[in-house]
Amino acid sequence: MKKVTLILLSILFSFTSFGQDITGQWNGALKVQGTLLRLVFNITKTENGISSTMDSPDQGAKGIPTTTTSYENSILKITISNAKIEYEGTLGQDNIIVGTFNQGGQSFPMNLSKEKIEKEKLVRPQEPTKPYSYYSEDITFENKKAGISLAGTLTLPKKEGVFPSGNFDKWKRTTKQR
Repeated sequence: MKKVTLILLSILFSFTSFGQDITGQWNGALKVQGTLLRLVFNITKTENGISSTMDSPDQGAKGIPTTTTSYENSILKITISNAKIEYEGTLGQDNIIVGTFNQGGQSFPMNLSKEKIEKEKLVRPQEPTKPYSYYSEDITFENKKAGISLAGTLTLPKKEGVFPSGNFDKWKRTTKQR
């Protein structure tokens, strides 16, 4: 009975390892210098096995040909010789390839999945909204001799202290004395 169970498990395991379909679009993202760089490997079956191309949507590059692509024992290996790129990862039960992206002597962890990765949206408000986290005052200087006015906005930290731009209290005292 143990032999029959062992044989059935062996057959079942061999079917699942051969049944893993690696073809399709695999999406990943590299964190490079604090920026998210999306990469896509497009893997297709050929007469000789599999082949692939690479896309870098954030750099506007599509269809970059790869030098070699192999998939054996759940391990995916992709190389692009002229760019010194190598990717190696292992396909897990959750249909995610956990691997490492290497280029020019640097290594970055990069997992691949079939889910698309959306571009990171940076929030950089160009016009601050009230209430401000700092003190703000509109100031106008009139030059009667030249017949012009200069205007600007003075912004200062709300808390007390000496700051790199100077000591405002000292500036206020010296300007009041004039």
